[in-house]
Amino acid sequence: MKVRFITSKETWRNVGTGKGFFTIKLMGALEKLGVECLTTEKGDSDIDFHISRFHYKSKRCKARVLRLGPVHADTRKNYKYLNYLKQKALKRCEGVVYQSKFSKKFCDKYIGKSKKKTAIIFNGARPEDYNVLPHKSPFKYNYLASTRDWIEMKRLPDIVKAFKLADIEDSCLWICGDHQGQKKKYQADNIIFTGLLKNDDLAPYYRMANAMIHIVWIDASPNSVTEALVAGCPVICGNQGGTHELGCQTVLPDKKWDFKPFNHKKTPAIDVHLLAESLKNYAVDYEDRIEVRAPHLHIDNIAAQYLKFFEEVLNEG
Repeated sequence: MKVRFITSKETWRNVGTGKGFFTIKLMGALEKLGVECLTTEKGDSDIDFHISRFHYKSKRCKARVLRLGPVHADTRKNYKYLNYLKQKALKRCEGVVYQSKFSKKFCDKYIGKSKKKTAIIFNGARPEDYNVLPHKSPFKYNYLASTRDWIEMKRLPDIVKAFKLADIEDSCLWICGDHQGQKKKYQADNIIFTGLLKNDDLAPYYRMANAMIHIVWIDASPNSVTEALVAGCPVICGNQGGTHELGCQTVLPDKKWDFKPFNHKKTPAIDVHLLAESLKNYAVDYEDRIEVRAPHLHIDNIAAQYLKFFEEVLNEG
């Protein structure tokens, strides 16, 4: 089978996005299954694989498969216009992969239900990427909060407040990613901002942490959580969005979303007292910490699901 991806491998590496890293991993795993992955518009393919929307005119393929995560629902923006290209691609593709059950529900509401074949397939990660030594920390208990950009919906103030409220002796909160100017608000010896890290540099932090905190309100299927779980790190999350579907160890009650558009800068706060108590539950010696097993998120298993879906789409065509 020949599957065309939307751009070259090298370009994906330079982009540095979660979907870019995922695509690189997926291509490698599919190639191990005998799939020929094409990275240019030249030549015929069986499947043209697009992420979020169509990125070029697919004229030399048997079928187009669209991968969808979240769509737009921010009232500060023209979300209907921003969803238009996704909606257009949804109507024209022959198959759709949603990143989670929540993602499908979100897309059904805002861009419509697909009349073609669909599947729910999580993101995946390579377990071999995390065969590394843990980051050396001067603290006994270590908590990780990691994302690419700390926008309002990712609730960094709630995470910091809960960490301070937990008041765990000899503990540290490590914050990875672009802090969006928030670093100066949280100056403390045991709150450390690493800045934006490359994937290889993140691996030792996943291996170090007693737990990762990811309380984004309506995330679809975050790559950082997938990576943490595959690395063996427990994850604390909320029960809205699709994050908890990945198999997180602690799922906290969160304000229910009614699927109506909202101002993303006015994300509701999570119960910081519950979050603080959850942090205390993970304050154990490193040797006694929960070692997560997540084979369902290993990229080889995810690639096998994609290949099966591609075959089903072609057979229906």
